[in-house]
Amino acid sequence: DKQFGKVDKSIKKTSGSFGKLKGLLGGALVVGGLAAFGKSVFNASAKAEDLKIALETVTGSAQNADDAFKFIRKFTEKTPFEVDQVAEAFMKLKAAGLEPTEEMMTMLGDTAAVSGDKVAALGAVTNLFSRTVAGGMGVEELDQLADKGIAVYDILSEKLGLARVDVSSFGKTKEGAMEMQAALKEGFKERFGGGMERAAGSLSTKVSTLSDTFEGLMIKVGEGGLSDAIKNVTSSFTTFLAKNEDLALSLGEGLGKALTFVMDGVMLLMENLDKAAPIFELIGSIWTNILSPALSIAFDIIVKLAEALGPIV
Repeated sequence: DKQFGKVDKSIKKTSGSFGKLKGLLGGALVVGGLAAFGKSVFNASAKAEDLKIALETVTGSAQNADDAFKFIRKFTEKTPFEVDQVAEAFMKLKAAGLEPTEEMMTMLGDTAAVSGDKVAALGAVTNLFSRTVAGGMGVEELDQLADKGIAVYDILSEKLGLARVDVSSFGKTKEGAMEMQAALKEGFKERFGGGMERAAGSLSTKVSTLSDTFEGLMIKVGEGGLSDAIKNVTSSFTTFLAKNEDLALSLGEGLGKALTFVMDGVMLLMENLDKAAPIFELIGSIWTNILSPALSIAFDIIVKLAEALGPIV
């Protein structure tokens, strides 16, 4: 019974240790989770602010930029693209003097969605329309789309009777370029309409949508006050550092002197190692002949006491 009692106590003691370890691990996970959550909020909020600043340049005001950002986020939720990719297309069109309406963005997105390289195709089709506004449409822009699997030359042949060799001369004038643009718009809608909706069921689109939704949630958390709190803490810490440059210099000077002192001591010891040999020998002798035997005896005494007290406990 006594032996079982000892085993039971040992098990309880071990369980208690595991319980404490579990608590420590749980605490560490909570702290780590909060840190990761805070970082996600910070990254999403910073990205949103940077994007709004860029949008303000092409929309003309902070309010317009905020409205554009909301439009981009809402539009992106139903596409296989990410917010920054849609935002880039939006800003290119806006900078070229085109109004990036939902209809226009849908036509571009549907066209790009049928390509194997959707992101590159979105950039190419956006460039095609944004550059045409200035006048002229050549094979270079069309080839970029053709390389992504978009049948631009087939559409131009069907709508305008143009062969690839005729494109350069026809698209030199602004009028010709605009006629080609109109034909491509019509052809894109007819052939690729609903492309993003059809792509919505793919794994990549669902992952993209989940990522955008999570990012939107983090932005909302930041807008709820966390972003302002992080800004205030950052500003206060920056101000503190700026006002305490002398303290930093003093700290650096003190650490430098301490390091130099230690290194000088090490070098002095290395240079006089032969002179210090008797001291090391004395220390070794004391350990071998006095300290080590004394510790061994003490350990034996502790073991014997434990064995003697075991039955009592």
